[in-house]
Amino acid sequence: MLSPGSVPRNYRLLPILLTSFGAMVASVAAAMGPLGGGPWMMLILVAFWSGALLAGWLLVERDFLGLATVFLTFFFPMLLDFQVYEPDYPPPWLAGLMPGLVISARDLFLIVVATVWMVDLAVGNEVESKRIGWPARWISLFLICGLMFPIHTVDLQRSAINWFELFRRALAFAYIAKRVHDKKLLQWIVWGMMAHVWLETLIAGLQYATGSSLGLDFLGEQRGIMEFTTTGGAIPRAGGLLIHPNQLAAYLVIVGPVILAMCLRRQSLLSYVIHWATFGAVNLSLLITFSRTAWGVAAVAYLVTYHLVQRRYGRPWILSFFIPIILAAIAGLLLILLVEDVRDRLFMPDHGSGELRKYQFLGAFEIIQHYHLIGTGTGNYLGGIMHVWPYGNPADQNTYIYQVHNGSLLMTAEFGLIGGIAYHGFFITCMLRCWKAWQWKDDFLALLGTGLLVGFATWFAKSQYNVHTLLNDPCSWLQLALMLSVSNAAVRMAKSPNP
Repeated sequence: MLSPGSVPRNYRLLPILLTSFGAMVASVAAAMGPLGGGPWMMLILVAFWSGALLAGWLLVERDFLGLATVFLTFFFPMLLDFQVYEPDYPPPWLAGLMPGLVISARDLFLIVVATVWMVDLAVGNEVESKRIGWPARWISLFLICGLMFPIHTVDLQRSAINWFELFRRALAFAYIAKRVHDKKLLQWIVWGMMAHVWLETLIAGLQYATGSSLGLDFLGEQRGIMEFTTTGGAIPRAGGLLIHPNQLAAYLVIVGPVILAMCLRRQSLLSYVIHWATFGAVNLSLLITFSRTAWGVAAVAYLVTYHLVQRRYGRPWILSFFIPIILAAIAGLLLILLVEDVRDRLFMPDHGSGELRKYQFLGAFEIIQHYHLIGTGTGNYLGGIMHVWPYGNPADQNTYIYQVHNGSLLMTAEFGLIGGIAYHGFFITCMLRCWKAWQWKDDFLALLGTGLLVGFATWFAKSQYNVHTLLNDPCSWLQLALMLSVSNAAVRMAKSPNP
């Protein structure tokens, strides 16, 4: 339970705001300096930012694990990885991960959690913990199916490394789902999401404006920028600090409904301005990813979120559903008419990417048919498809079917039918915990639960036409864990005599 410190109320946020601003200035200065982009500079900046915010948070809130969790929210989507072991094989574009065993910011969070847990155990400090229930059973079955890879995998080493990555993410999921059930901490987590949105917007905007990556290796930027070709030339697609524009789009569609739900809360004018500005940043970044699938699913997600929140406040259907559809259609039409890049992306030929997905889907079904019980092993979809692909010239396999653009088919092909069922069972049971969140008593928890549910459903819908899974989208784990956390917080407040 978070408890305020002895700092006067009017000055409680001052240390955090000052240190955050100082860290931003230091980041920009480092990027422009001679050491910009070096791994040691990244380490120094992360240490500075962490230490400064740690001092501010402990002064204000006196909750070390709470701070670590908010930091995790901010850093979870980023590729702040140190490679500690690099196997001798070519880049596994099909695996959804870069090669090798890495230590990431998520691992630092696990170290903090383990240390605090051992201290609590040693001193006999009892900490309230909630049962995860059916989601824990499904994710355990999924991971057990993944452990079958020694029996049949094309690359044992790759499967072992990728399975271990999934296991570590599952540990972070378990901690958040079991231990984070305090409303105030959840509010801070939302602020962590919003801070990361602004960081991605800044980086993506600069990438789009310059048409190239920025060389911000110390912040995890790798490729960052791609292009699509039009009659007028190449148009950049911004990917921010994530490895691909589609990855940034996936992150934005998963957090967008959460930010929109926060915009619709009854709150102070300043909070309205901050939330709506952040929602605008989400959509600006989403626009310059030029991900057509993300545009479509985000529009539906915003409509559903707006409708549920307005129904919670007793608005009629004409205001909560029909008028927003008309306004959204007008806005979309104006965007198409006024922005040439958007028009080109929607109506120019896609150079066969849609047609290629058909062959990718056929290939995935071939794998599932041949490896139906235990799959190809984690991260070994390519090896499996090379054995069973019956269509076209074998020399064209790597061009046409390098990775099936459907997260459900990809996971089922790699983990087998039972693993695929467990994968979807995990999603469904987590989502059911927030199924009627918009009807909960507490306003903040109701809107947060609604945004989390719609955001994850949007991400899952996008994953059916792209490569988004628990393996290559870390933010999906955070969203699933927070659905359980906000559900536990709502139950806790409902039972409390003084919510």
